[in-house]
Parts: sequence; C-alpha cells; structure tokens
Amino acid sequence: MKIIYDNKTDIAYIDLGGKSVPEDVNLTYTCDAQQINGLINLEFSFDGRLLGLEILDATNKLPSDLLKRAEAKKG
Repeated sequence: MKIIYDNKTDIAYIDLGGKSVPEDVNLTYTCDAQQINGLINLEFSFDGRLLGLEILDATNKLPSDLLKRAEAKKG
C-alpha cells in the first residue's frame, strides 16, 4: 500500500497494491458526497478487487501525519 498526495489539488490516492496502470480500473464508485461531506472514489479491477481510493479535499478527510508521510505526486 502506498499513499500519493498532490498538495496543489489537495487530492490523495491510497493505492492498495493492485493498480499498476489506469487500464486496470474497471469501475469507479463515487461515495455519496452529501453523506460524507466530500468526494471519495473507490476504484475496482475487472475481477472486483478494490484497487485504491481517491480522496478529494484530503486535508479535511485524512490525518495530517498521514499526508506528511505520503509520496508527492509526480508530474
């Protein structure tokens, strides 16, 4: 598992180890933004495995120490 954080967009991605390329993602499920007061996307593979989570407004959703340890987004 690794966490990638883009501080310019305040988006974090928690890679659960299964996403090697974007083509691996078959389904993106968006959690109800009103219920969680934000936007979190769950990404699933073709065989139904959870590959990762994309968290928008990450500074308000994740602990700050977790974001500090995250890898910076490249590119």
